[in-house]
Amino acid sequence: ISTDPTKRVRASFGGYYFDQTDEGQTGALSLRTATDRLGLAPGNTLTIENKALFGTLDFDMSDALTVSLEGRYQEETKGRQEFGGGTTATYDESVTFDDFVYKAILSYDINEDFSTYGSYARGVKPGGVNGSIGVASGDEFYEPENVDAFELGLKGRFLDSGRFTLSAYLNDISQYQLTTPVAAVAGGNVNSVATNQGNAEIMG
Repeated sequence: ISTDPTKRVRASFGGYYFDQTDEGQTGALSLRTATDRLGLAPGNTLTIENKALFGTLDFDMSDALTVSLEGRYQEETKGRQEFGGGTTATYDESVTFDDFVYKAILSYDINEDFSTYGSYARGVKPGGVNGSIGVASGDEFYEPENVDAFELGLKGRFLDSGRFTLSAYLNDISQYQLTTPVAAVAGGNVNSVATNQGNAEIMG
């Protein structure tokens, strides 16, 4: 839902729903029958459900200065089932995360050819479930990754058809998610899980 975009104060509101299921299958000689020559059995099943409400508000403080505010509340649930080659789940867990993310932008038109802006945003990458491999290594679940993002920019045009954009940014990340190698549940192979590995900064 959006208000009149030609007005000095403008707003929009909306909702979002996402539902995904990935169902795997495995084949095992021990499961072969006269009617099922492939010996198919359920494989890992991964689910994601995301529900969100969001809104924006833009306000022209003058002909040259505009303030924009954005916000989003979301709930995401991730699930994982493992069957271990059989027909009954040997692992079945899910985890839910609630987050509120937001953004503020201040933009200023210097003249007809140049404009500048500054923005701050709070973002999130939801956590999840590593499964039985994570249970063995003490990393069954992993937490959301959060970022505080700052940006300053300048946009302009020249010689009628030329355009340029300059920007500087800093992303301050906490609970940084990384893929981490761990020993397999059985045998000498190496598997990997997602873990939270401290903080990080990205700038440019």
